[in-house]
Amino acid sequence: MSTPFELNQIGADSLRQRQQERLIEWTERVFAEPIADGNSINPRFYEQGFISREQEIILYKDLYSRDTELGLGLINWRKSELLDAVAYLKSSVKKREYSASLARSRQESLDKLATTSNLAQAQYAEPRARLGAELDLLATELTFLRAYSSKIDALERVVKLIGSESTLRVTRSSEQILRLFSQSWRGLVKIKAWVGHFSDEAQLPTLQLYKQPGEPAGFILPLGEGMRAVAVSRETAGYLLHLLKGINSLAEAYRKQLIEGTFNINVDWGYPHMLIRAIVEVFYFCNFEMPFSYVDLAIDPEDPSQLCVYNYDSGEWEMVIEDANSSRTLKRVGAEASQILVNSVALLKCHQESELSEIIRSE
Repeated sequence: MSTPFELNQIGADSLRQRQQERLIEWTERVFAEPIADGNSINPRFYEQGFISREQEIILYKDLYSRDTELGLGLINWRKSELLDAVAYLKSSVKKREYSASLARSRQESLDKLATTSNLAQAQYAEPRARLGAELDLLATELTFLRAYSSKIDALERVVKLIGSESTLRVTRSSEQILRLFSQSWRGLVKIKAWVGHFSDEAQLPTLQLYKQPGEPAGFILPLGEGMRAVAVSRETAGYLLHLLKGINSLAEAYRKQLIEGTFNINVDWGYPHMLIRAIVEVFYFCNFEMPFSYVDLAIDPEDPSQLCVYNYDSGEWEMVIEDANSSRTLKRVGAEASQILVNSVALLKCHQESELSEIIRSE
């Protein structure tokens, strides 16, 4: 006689088996032999809300395109559109700052008028409440837009690196930004594809929670002895765990073949090859593609050029002058530009106040 517990246990075992089957199917698909067949990454295909399996495979399979060329391809075909979007978002911030300043002045004038005249309470309270509501709304909208300030500046810097097709020339530091930008973009799109296909099975590692103003909640990722920890999003942490589980599943599948004597040494591409590719992918992703933020760096949302770095010796934040061409700065610029390009498609496409207000309300 079966019990409800046994039925639940059977269901759980079946679910785990199905999850394992999906995981091994994914690893076999993305870590298949990277044959050069002429299919390279076409950035326009990844602008849609859903990334197909074929598009996902190309992200892992295209090992031949230069990162700088991919960076150019991401921007060059819509440079004018992105510059217009940047200009609109910056003007939206200035417009709201001006409106907030004007509303505060009107509020102060109304308060003075109320104390120096026989203004009835009803005459004073209603306009005072309207101004208060207006200021609250403007504060909310400014907080939202300022959270994107450094990313908007980063995108503008990347876009302005690219000239017309006939006069395309970039400096060494500019080429480095384009390379870092495209690497970050590829990492973000891999995570986006994983979320689309495995969101129903996503698991998160046990790490310290972290929340930075203007950013989604995530985790602290320790990098080892003598290295500063960084912050990663929940999606990034889940994807890293997924990669490690994929490596484990490939190792187990290879081990099973060896034990059962079913491993065929004449196969051109089998589990040992996939396993090596998966291990290399983890190291490459962590070193070049993984989206992260520095926990010891703070950017002023009202003036992104103002930076503070945490001094671990004194335990205090210190204002610093950023070297525009340092490796750390270029890495941050490339990463932030790719983040707004991948994760804020709707924001970059809105050109009307009603559209922008709707996006802010939905957040």
